[in-house]
Amino acid sequence: MDRVILIKGGGDIGTAVAVRLHKASRQVVVTERPGSPILRRGISFGVAIDQGEVEVDGIRARPAATEAETRTLLANQLVPVWTAGWAAALDALSPQVLIDARMVKRAQNTETRKDHCPLVIGLGPGFTAGQDVHLVIETNHGPNLGRIIKEGAAEPYTGIARVIQGYGLERYVYAPIDGTFLTTREIGARVEADEILGRIGKEELRARFPGIVRGILKSGTEVRRGQKLVDLDPRGEEIVTRTFTDRALRIAEAVLLAIEEWERSQE
Repeated sequence: MDRVILIKGGGDIGTAVAVRLHKASRQVVVTERPGSPILRRGISFGVAIDQGEVEVDGIRARPAATEAETRTLLANQLVPVWTAGWAAALDALSPQVLIDARMVKRAQNTETRKDHCPLVIGLGPGFTAGQDVHLVIETNHGPNLGRIIKEGAAEPYTGIARVIQGYGLERYVYAPIDGTFLTTREIGARVEADEILGRIGKEELRARFPGIVRGILKSGTEVRRGQKLVDLDPRGEEIVTRTFTDRALRIAEAVLLAIEEWERSQE
């Protein structure tokens, strides 16, 4: 295949990047693991593995496990979600660009290497440009968001949440213990303060304020203590469940710019 761009990670950030590149007429393939925890399922291509097909911002995505399936989906202007492992995708698709959009945050990258593709881009902390990847994109909120780093690492993960109507970290519900997250809530559900959002064992998880469920893990997901389970938005507007954040859009635009610069250097 000609100039395939492979994106590791089918969550909201990886999907924002995939949508932007697809609209810029690039051949994009997303890789995701079946059963991977995805919070913002309303705008994530990774959920196509469970649902068979999803549409985000007018772009459709379907699962694929072979080169033939992938080629057919690309020919029909769909985004394939490769389910047979990213390493197998490297062998089968020979991509020109690899983007690690898993948002590893605190963990150090141990598997993505710059010899995997002619251009390898890491999003956020965990990558070092010039060592394990060619380029790093800054993902922290602030004046450097979207900066293309050609040498060195992104800023360390701060854990600081964007404040919406006075709520920052309170917008998120985290797992108090390891276990199985169970819920009857879906994306777009409206909740009141102190309503139960889900359970892990005997632990009840409650909303701290009224709002709308912008993101929530699939019921039955195995989680670890401290893992993000729910994203509440106090604005209560349904549109926030199916739109990318400004941060995601800035990151996606930076990735496209980095690829365009690299493409010009190859002419």
